[in-house]
Amino acid sequence: MPSDNITGRFDPSALERGAKALKEIGESPNANKAYDLTKTAEITKQKELQVQIESQQTQRQQALLQRSQQDGEEQRKTISHKNEQEKRTAEYKARLDN
Repeated sequence: MPSDNITGRFDPSALERGAKALKEIGESPNANKAYDLTKTAEITKQKELQVQIESQQTQRQQALLQRSQQDGEEQRKTISHKNEQEKRTAEYKARLDN
């Protein structure tokens, strides 16, 4: 059910004022400076984001490297422990044989 408040009439005056203001801004001698400033700000923001991305990638690589080092250390400890157990087992068998 359509609303009773809709009259079907449209007042374009606000759009016309907006278009006129945009035209005046575009013709302003400072328009190019404002555009350049906005463009520079956008480039700066993009570079800041790129630095953040690269920093996060570096941190991720460092975390992976650290994890790899920890895994290697755990493997070394496991091998060392296994060798120690084998040595003890061999010594025990040697004592039993005597």
